[in-house]
Amino acid sequence: MKIIKAPIIHFTKRPDNYQPNPITESRQEFSEIEKKIVVNVINQLGNVAKTWNGHNIHFVIPFTELTETNHAKVKKAAQSILTKRITLIDKASSSSDETYYHLIVPFTEVLLRKINKKDFLEVVMNSSVVPFFIELGKHFTKYSIDIMLSLGSIYAQRMYEIIMLHIGRKQRKFNYSVNKLKFMFNCPDSYTFNEIRRWALDSSQKELREKAGIIFTYKPSKKEGKRIVELLFEVKSELELALEAITTEAETFKQATPMQQKDYIMRLLNEYSFTRQQQAEIMADPEKWSLFLKIDSEIYNGLRKDVDNPTAYIAKSLGFSEKGRKKTR
Repeated sequence: MKIIKAPIIHFTKRPDNYQPNPITESRQEFSEIEKKIVVNVINQLGNVAKTWNGHNIHFVIPFTELTETNHAKVKKAAQSILTKRITLIDKASSSSDETYYHLIVPFTEVLLRKINKKDFLEVVMNSSVVPFFIELGKHFTKYSIDIMLSLGSIYAQRMYEIIMLHIGRKQRKFNYSVNKLKFMFNCPDSYTFNEIRRWALDSSQKELREKAGIIFTYKPSKKEGKRIVELLFEVKSELELALEAITTEAETFKQATPMQQKDYIMRLLNEYSFTRQQQAEIMADPEKWSLFLKIDSEIYNGLRKDVDNPTAYIAKSLGFSEKGRKKTR
């Protein structure tokens, strides 16, 4: 019997991954470190997709691409990844629109190797699975491998993929049913919406904002009685959030009583180093205190950047010549 030697793909990192959308919206059983192995494999597949000859593919990945110091974690993931599945959804063409599932196990072998005294992980992808990862067509998710590898939880990793899928479609607003989210996040069947919100969505919001600069919000878009069954997601910029905060502050001020408005303005004025005369002039002139409130809100919400001396900045905007210093807010 003729033995066909599978090609070994030596690691050459590309800046972006191109992942078929069915993989993005699949159910994946991977842990955070196992997901990083998959991410690196997808990254390397881009180097061979056009020349693939139908054989198994061996990928050699440096441990340093998966973890900074915890090599034991990589070795543990290497032992478990062979059992982890991806569940793809196929929609039947029949009028019943029944959902079918296609389960695949991407990897068939794992080897731990030492090359020049450095640790490497070698994983083998079965030839029957390769097409699921390289047949992009017009429907693929593009994302930064460095951002993906920086994320420390599987939920943030999956949410990043989902957001990037919709950004690729130029959709900054999109809906998902709670059941579909539970499926994609590989949540236990017992998870309630509140548990999905707490463990998957809220934690992903925080991590993606800190590490990827991605800001997303979500809110119920459909209910059955009191039960939330669908969510509306929106990806927002820092500017949009600042403008929303400014608008909210202005609306809150409008709804307050005259006495509450006066107290609010005085509280804000006391956070600056205006003179008593300047404070009195601002309070006595609706145009001045309206402009003061506007600029204060824009500075506080980050819309006006690089304002080293807010008191002097606002004083000049209001037509005052005397400068002062802003107290700590």
